[in-house]
Amino acid sequence: MRPTLLGIIGTTCWCLLAWVLLTWTATVEVLATGLLVSALCALAVTRLGSLPPPWCVLRPSVAIPLARLAGSLSVRMVRANLRMAARVWSGRPPPRTGMVVVPTRVHDVGRLGAVGLLTSLVVDNQVVDVDPSSDEMLYHCLEVPEGDRYDAVNGPLEQRVLDVGGRA
Repeated sequence: MRPTLLGIIGTTCWCLLAWVLLTWTATVEVLATGLLVSALCALAVTRLGSLPPPWCVLRPSVAIPLARLAGSLSVRMVRANLRMAARVWSGRPPPRTGMVVVPTRVHDVGRLGAVGLLTSLVVDNQVVDVDPSSDEMLYHCLEVPEGDRYDAVNGPLEQRVLDVGGRA
């Protein structure tokens, strides 16, 4: 696969954005070094596949579902942390923890990784393994859902991820 100039520029922009967020410094030297490192990384990485450029996020068809995903993730994280704090302070017996295999509707490896990463940001569940061949994810749950309600583990955020990039 031959990288295109637009693909290299888009990947350079993503890398530079990550550089700026990681260094959190806006001096000329830091930005120049970041641009050089980002361009070298982009040249190395663009052969692996295409990456949507950062400016595609400005389209309403992407920006609105992305904002909904961020909002939903934020609400779930705050709720889970408040539940965890209440559980710790209440002195109740420990929750019923366990490993759960959860089916997924995501068939794209990138989106599958995004679902695993984002659901792991919520305190309740941590992704342990992702199996793209069987469309299943293995989670360690702080509180195992009752019955067959395993879609509660990744379902809501998975739907938001699918809404951002269309159906997989």
